[in-house]
Amino acid sequence: MTVGLPLRPALGVVALAITTLACGPAARAQEAAQQGEGGRAWRFTPSLSVQQTFTDNYRIQPDRESDAVTQATVGMRLVGAGTRLRGDLDLSLTGLAYARHSEENNIQRYLRGNGSVELLEDRAFVEVNGSVTQQQISAFGPATDNPALANDNRTQVTNLTISPFIRGPLGGSVQYEARYTYGLTRSSQFGAADSSTSGLLLSLQGGDRQRTLSWSVAANSQVSDFSEGEESESDSLRGTLSYPVLPSVVLTGIGGVERSDLQSATKERHSISGLQLEWVPSERTNLSARFERRYFGDSHAVNFSFRTPRTVWTFSDTRDINLLGGGTGNTGLGSVYDVLFLQFASVEPDLQRRDLLVRSLITQLNLNPNATVIPGFLSASPTLQRRQSLSLALVGKRSNLLLQASQSNTQRVNNVASGISDDLSRADNVRQRGFDVTFSHKLTPIASVSTSVSWQRSRGDTNAQSSALKTVSTGYNTQIGYRTSLNVGARYTQSTGSVQPYTERAVYGSVGFSF
Repeated sequence: MTVGLPLRPALGVVALAITTLACGPAARAQEAAQQGEGGRAWRFTPSLSVQQTFTDNYRIQPDRESDAVTQATVGMRLVGAGTRLRGDLDLSLTGLAYARHSEENNIQRYLRGNGSVELLEDRAFVEVNGSVTQQQISAFGPATDNPALANDNRTQVTNLTISPFIRGPLGGSVQYEARYTYGLTRSSQFGAADSSTSGLLLSLQGGDRQRTLSWSVAANSQVSDFSEGEESESDSLRGTLSYPVLPSVVLTGIGGVERSDLQSATKERHSISGLQLEWVPSERTNLSARFERRYFGDSHAVNFSFRTPRTVWTFSDTRDINLLGGGTGNTGLGSVYDVLFLQFASVEPDLQRRDLLVRSLITQLNLNPNATVIPGFLSASPTLQRRQSLSLALVGKRSNLLLQASQSNTQRVNNVASGISDDLSRADNVRQRGFDVTFSHKLTPIASVSTSVSWQRSRGDTNAQSSALKTVSTGYNTQIGYRTSLNVGARYTQSTGSVQPYTERAVYGSVGFSF
């Protein structure tokens, strides 16, 4: 069943919606007047970089073939926070030119953005989240996180979520919220992963959960549809009772009912029961743990973070249903940028200045800010996922260490139309593991060296369904002018597995400008 919007209009919706929310001239002028700061609530940063890579295996094949790849990237970064308008937009276009294989020349798009606008004061709002990224199609195919290498197992994926909602008081201490959410995923090469989901949420809550007994009731209806699969529906009614057993500890009981046809031809009714614990002893320590009994088995979400002036420790463990097909297994603690942005919260509270600080460190380390430890894969139906992620960031006066580790287990939760070919049509379970360790050291105030070691592995139900990727890289970064940086480095990559094993060696150099 074909659903939603085609890819090109979807891209337009992402760009238009986020740009309208985040950088519309009228809205920015209004925010400037409200802030009284001449528009300083918004920061716009364009950038340009050129990189030359010499590789002995440009198509990551068993039989190596060398090429020189020129990579030019034009980007823009927009961050704003006003009284009614907030936005965060990162957009870039990368052109790739191959010296010996011009048929591989292409342009890659990247977008990550979120925005919110307050339409009526304290009443009506719209939230938008969107992304356009390069993602891996199959967990068992050849993998690389380097955009300069040609890879048939990689495709452009668009994700978009739009959520208008209203909220406010409903007499006494009771608050109401009514929210509609629409999300879509589109793939440029793997159409079976194209999907859409829509949902309506109505909720009431009352009491002060930090001081006395509080309660909430939420009714939720959701529809999910894949282009090559079946439409599925689920409805739920969930109630909670919360009580602060200690000043820093809130305990919540969960109960309700739900109906879903994800695992059967018709909707089946099941009960919901669970507990949730929240512990926030300080602004630097946070633990939340939720456990529920659901129609598909046990569901849980455990998140822990701890910060010191020089370190951040984070852990996440979740098990739940994923109703969209793009980037299965690619969630968890987020990207390299997300981890470092959390780390620098104690160093720089201002969001805009922290953004600049984090991006400067990413440049020094020669990291991909959008990289994740395990690449995920595209699915043609809803999936049940168990994900665990751990990260540690150590920031010293001259040396920095970033460690990330993650693992996931993904399985299908319903039957789909025959003829669909994805990883879960060949394996009942797909298990992925990986880690990445990056160390950098400042040689001078403007120069640094870095070394990175990463490993990832994907396995199905048989030995024939497996792949592993190891990468070691080292680099040197220095400032050669005002807002101009130079980076040179080398890497070695080895991929093993049932499909297309390869090795690759490369040296590269790049010059980056920010304006």
